[in-house]
Amino acid sequence: MSKPRALFVDGLVGLDAAATRKWLALAMAAVRVASIEAGGDGALLSTLHRVEALLAATARQSIKDLALALDEHEAKKATPPDPAPPPGGIRLPRIPLRTPPRHTA
Repeated sequence: MSKPRALFVDGLVGLDAAATRKWLALAMAAVRVASIEAGGDGALLSTLHRVEALLAATARQSIKDLALALDEHEAKKATPPDPAPPPGGIRLPRIPLRTPPRHTA
């Protein structure tokens, strides 16, 4: 039988987010089972609680990041667009023509 580390760690890099979540749930379940089989092994339970705390902290920060991104998106939508040019395009002010001075000889 292969070692648990090799069983759970090999191939993690190639997993997408959904598969990673499933793999994490499987690894956590394996630790729970091992802890129960060991009569409530303190080291296993401690590791499991630490991982759960890290997951909760990461989830809270991720929620804040997502909420900030939504706020920024909504702020861009609420910003009024630049005023449209008048019909027929933009009119430039008229500049009077200057004629060069006449040279008399």
